[in-house]
Amino acid sequence: MKKGYLFLLGIVFLSSCDATKKMQETTSIQDVFLVQNDKIRKVKENDELTITKAPFSMQFYGKRYNENHPNPIKVAAILDKDVFDQVHIRMLAEDVPNFAPATGLAGMNLGYDALYINPYGHHYLFYKNEEDRRLVLLQEKGENLKLEFEIPAIFVDGKRYEVADAPIEKFYMVVFIDRNMDGIMDKGELTKLAINWH
Repeated sequence: MKKGYLFLLGIVFLSSCDATKKMQETTSIQDVFLVQNDKIRKVKENDELTITKAPFSMQFYGKRYNENHPNPIKVAAILDKDVFDQVHIRMLAEDVPNFAPATGLAGMNLGYDALYINPYGHHYLFYKNEEDRRLVLLQEKGENLKLEFEIPAIFVDGKRYEVADAPIEKFYMVVFIDRNMDGIMDKGELTKLAINWH
């Protein structure tokens, strides 16, 4: 009986290792992930996810910040679906109100204390080193860094709320990583996501 049980456990372990290996092999630097309660979900290009009304984070790949090529990851959070629907592939970033010049939201030295939901700004995210960053470094993959944007609270209508207390049930996120630095939202650089609470 014990041998059969151990054999079954071995098969389950090997299967889970194989699935993890396949996910790692299929991960692209263009992928964006939503993480909550240790559950990682790959976000599709125009996705809609329902998550628990609790803190969560976003993960993506970007390059290290330097003065000549800052390589920011820009994340906008909005309530207006019409504005969200107007954002599309091949669009100039500056034509989106949230990504127009001088719309980066001021952040603290080590990041933002909340996800700021507003119609005219974006989170200007980068990683230079542990002292100068707005993202958490998870892993280095060549010149690409796997980075995490932690979202412990929501700031909306001029007030900061714990996520569980936020007075909204749905909002929209736009992630723009201008990998070729041409100011155009190319395929693989733009991810749009609608988030519903449950």
